[in-house]
Amino acid sequence: MLSLAKKTQPCIGSLRFNDDTSVTLASRPLLCTSSILESEGAPKILDKTYKTCGHFIDDMLKFREEAFSAQPNAVNDEEDCHLQMLHMTMLRLLKSQFVDSQSEGPFVLQLTDLHSSNIFVDDEWNVVAIIDLEFVCALPPSMINVPYWLTVDNIDDIAENMDAYNEMHKTFFGRAARRGAEDHPRA
Repeated sequence: MLSLAKKTQPCIGSLRFNDDTSVTLASRPLLCTSSILESEGAPKILDKTYKTCGHFIDDMLKFREEAFSAQPNAVNDEEDCHLQMLHMTMLRLLKSQFVDSQSEGPFVLQLTDLHSSNIFVDDEWNVVAIIDLEFVCALPPSMINVPYWLTVDNIDDIAENMDAYNEMHKTFFGRAARRGAEDHPRA
């Protein structure tokens, strides 16, 4: 994750493997979650690369709303429906507090489908390979997520072990900051 994040990109999108064996950032951002929702009937809203965070976030919000409308089983009950609608409304209202709409990057490559079954390790638990890379996207750096499963807890159990998760999160980002300082020493 950290090695990919060092590779800055000029726009938000996905990699395209060309016939001449070159790789370019030329396709719409293909996130694992959006791909799943599209396969369940959500319309394809994210259909281009993006030069700014604002246009990408606007289309992500539109996509979420369209996916919600297109799925007959999108909610469990009336309360769940109200809660999801509240979340979508709050995201629209608060996005400017969290996203610089005019930001033109840099954007960084990220794994949006990284889970433990996609990682191969050796006998000492060193990562030797990562497979299933079709969901590598260039996204805003703020979208990098520490995988919840690094704590070896189920997502539902993290709240019970929040101290362990917070320590892992701090260690992960501390290493990221140290590596970044090593790669870009100040003059």
